[in-house]
Amino acid sequence: MTPNEVYNAVRQCYPDAEETSLCNLHSACSPRCKKVYMCGTGISTYPNLDFDKVKEDYVKSEGLPSCSSVDALAPSPSDRALCFTELKSWEMVNRYNPTERKRINMINRKASEYKSDIPKKLTDSIEICKNAAGGSLHGISLHLILVTDIDTTAGSEKALASNLNLLAGTAVKQTSDWRDLCNTLSNGILNGITDVTTHYWRCTDFDAKIAKL
Repeated sequence: MTPNEVYNAVRQCYPDAEETSLCNLHSACSPRCKKVYMCGTGISTYPNLDFDKVKEDYVKSEGLPSCSSVDALAPSPSDRALCFTELKSWEMVNRYNPTERKRINMINRKASEYKSDIPKKLTDSIEICKNAAGGSLHGISLHLILVTDIDTTAGSEKALASNLNLLAGTAVKQTSDWRDLCNTLSNGILNGITDVTTHYWRCTDFDAKIAKL
């Protein structure tokens, strides 16, 4: 099967799941959640399947007590990759934790949660797709895309060192360092996932980057 064929099989099995943009699936800024787009306009237009809805319907149809899933599913435009996308808002962590220490503590706490949650979400999502596709995704290039709302310029050892110093009460971090820390921790999480190809993208870059897969 091709990524498009798997995608269409999932849509056929779960027709109530909507195909829409990532911007509308991002609860931190979607108008559907009575929020406003952080970027101002909702830049991404590439269609993705609402995989949270797929998961809900899968659990009901299979009589399962629970299941986890990524936020979105899409084939790449080239039909060479099946993309599982998880949305995480580091910007909201910043907004709701105004002091430096609270912000850094929350970033570390969230990263710890993501380290355990994201692999399970991916595994369960792949199983849902296998079920819809008849039992196998053999030969299909699977990609996990972690999408966030900050600049995803790679972090550094300096960011981690500053983080440790701050937690020890021996340093004051610069404004940009919290983003570097988010990026360093996010990339570290993805580096631990080796059975699929992983990516870490800013939401405003999603359409341009998926076009290259």
